[in-house]
Amino acid sequence: MNQARGRRMFILLAAVCLWVSPVQADESPRDFTLALSWQPAFCELSARKPECRNQTAQRWDARHFTLHGLWPNLDRNRDGRIDGSDNYCLPEPRRSQVIGRTWRELDAIDLPASVKRDLDRVMPGTSSWLERHQWTKHGTCAGMDRAAYFQLAIARTDDFAATALSKLVAGSTGGDVARRDFLAAFEADFGKGSAKALRLICDRLGGTVLLSEIRLQLRAETLAQPLSRASLAIPAKAPGGSCPAHFRIDAAG
Repeated sequence: MNQARGRRMFILLAAVCLWVSPVQADESPRDFTLALSWQPAFCELSARKPECRNQTAQRWDARHFTLHGLWPNLDRNRDGRIDGSDNYCLPEPRRSQVIGRTWRELDAIDLPASVKRDLDRVMPGTSSWLERHQWTKHGTCAGMDRAAYFQLAIARTDDFAATALSKLVAGSTGGDVARRDFLAAFEADFGKGSAKALRLICDRLGGTVLLSEIRLQLRAETLAQPLSRASLAIPAKAPGGSCPAHFRIDAAG
């Protein structure tokens, strides 16, 4: 084999190896999941939580979706898929050590006073140290420091609170909503086909199906920008959810 041909073959093999290589665990995330809870439904199911024992119909979280978490989507275990087994940023054995601890035992999150105040508003679960859990589990591989991570999560939660869909849900508390109407309202905010970036999570309480959470897929490169259609990581196929054709929007109290 002559030198020129050998060089071409090396370049070709290198390109093939690069193409088939799995996503590296330390790669920057290409998209994020913004998980927003409907707090009245959460509190129906977790009434003993501190944030639920003092919930009132007047509090912000009674009529707005609240921040559950901002999750970087990374193939942490390098199996070629992004799924539940990739949830934790931490490798073993640190992961098992953290899973075995209560959230209160995790490292405290030092934030500027203004960020902490806004986080307490949009994430009532800070009463249960949810922010410690979210930072340890998801934030540590998000590619930013604590303050930036929570500031972005707060800003995108507030963006969603200003949507027509958010107002529709707040005005429907105590009643049922059709899934198709919910998705249509989302697309009225973000454009045709955008609902494929949205996943709906429901839980059953007795004979009633409650909307408990929504999850938006967001592009990493637009995460610092106000929420818009351009922010959404819209897949070719809509993700599965757990909500039937009709579900209840629970009311606080």
